[in-house]
Amino acid sequence: MHIRTRIQAAVLAAVAVVAAVGCSHPLADLGPLPPRYSGPPLEADLVVRELSESLGEAGLGLVRASQVHIPTQCTEHLTGTYPAATADAALKDGFSRARKRGWQDGPDMRPALTLSKGNWTAMAQPAGDNGDDSGNTTILVTLVCYGSTSKPLPNSPSPAPSPTADDDYENDDYEDDPDLT
Repeated sequence: MHIRTRIQAAVLAAVAVVAAVGCSHPLADLGPLPPRYSGPPLEADLVVRELSESLGEAGLGLVRASQVHIPTQCTEHLTGTYPAATADAALKDGFSRARKRGWQDGPDMRPALTLSKGNWTAMAQPAGDNGDDSGNTTILVTLVCYGSTSKPLPNSPSPAPSPTADDDYENDDYEDDPDLT
């Protein structure tokens, strides 16, 4: 068989398959997807406390960041600075301890470490050899809940009132101070 004949036969076979499948609906609506988690949503304080305790048992006393500095709703950050030589081992140990508290392996996002529990996912990048001059590295654990969105922008402050012609900007005490003349 010539190449041209083989190609024509392959094309005809492909057309026959497409025609057979094309008569049905390959993307039939199967309804809404189930939620990514089961059970009631977990409170942020509970999730942060559990993960902080697990990491603390591993020697990482991370601090919870203020919500003022986080632009996304339903998001938490735990941070701390530790010796780069031991930070990765402690982080892995802390995540292992969290599994004993009901956390499960999260989505595969290598090289990041991930855990999931309920409607929350925790993620931390291993420090590797990314220490500063003192040999320390910053550990950041980010917790995000399912369905998080950007926070609404706070109301912008009202502009300062503009000065009027009646405002007196001169300080009468200026002339009396010998150091200022």
